[in-house]
Amino acid sequence: IYIGDTYGTLPTPTKTGYTFNGWTDFVPGYTKLEYIEGTGTQYILTDIIPVSNNKIEADVYQSSSYSSETAFMGVRDSSTGIGLEYYYSGGVPYFWGSPCGTIGGGSSVYDRVVHYEVTHSSTGTTLYTSTNGTYNNDFVYNGTGNVTPYTIFAYNNYGSAGYYFRGRIYGIKIYESGVLAHDLIPVKRISDNELGLYDEITEDCNNTEIID
Repeated sequence: IYIGDTYGTLPTPTKTGYTFNGWTDFVPGYTKLEYIEGTGTQYILTDIIPVSNNKIEADVYQSSSYSSETAFMGVRDSSTGIGLEYYYSGGVPYFWGSPCGTIGGGSSVYDRVVHYEVTHSSTGTTLYTSTNGTYNNDFVYNGTGNVTPYTIFAYNNYGSAGYYFRGRIYGIKIYESGVLAHDLIPVKRISDNELGLYDEITEDCNNTEIID
C-alpha cells in the first residue's frame, strides 16, 4: 500500500430514522458542484462589501440564449454612489465602474468558460479575460464608506437586483490587498437541494443561497 492509493471500501452506516446520503471530503451537509446556473430570475445577495485595492477572479459561462446586458456580479453603493459591474453585453465580457465607464471589448464568447479578472489598484483598473485579453483604465476604486454588499447572478443597484445573469458560475475568488479573502465554491445543500456558494475562506454559506 502506498500513500494516495485506494484501500478497501467505506461501509454504509445505518441509524434508525436517518438516511445516509454518502461519504464526502467536503463540508458536511453540502455537495460540491462543478457550477451553478442562473436562468435570469435568480440572484445571490452576499454579505461581502467591496473594499479598495481588491481583485476579482471568476470562471463564468454566458449562454447564447441572451444577448443583452447581463451581470454575473456587481454592486452600486447606496452611500457613496460608486458602482462596480462585472458583466457581458452581446456576449462580450466587460467591466463597468462609476465614474470610470466601461472597460473591455473584442469578440463575443458565448457558450464557453471564460476566466475573468478585474484588478483595482491605487493606479487604476485592469480587466483581463482568457479570451479577449487585457484592457486598462485609470479608474481608482475607493471603497471607503461603502455599505452595500455584492450581488451574484445580478447587479445590486442601490439594493435592487437587476441585469440578471443568464449563465454558469464555476467559482469566484475575491482578493483584498493581495490576500485571498473569499473563495466562493458552487454547492448544493443536501437537506433541501438548495443551490448556492460556499466560502472556503470564511467557512460560511450564510447569505450565499440563490434567491428566486
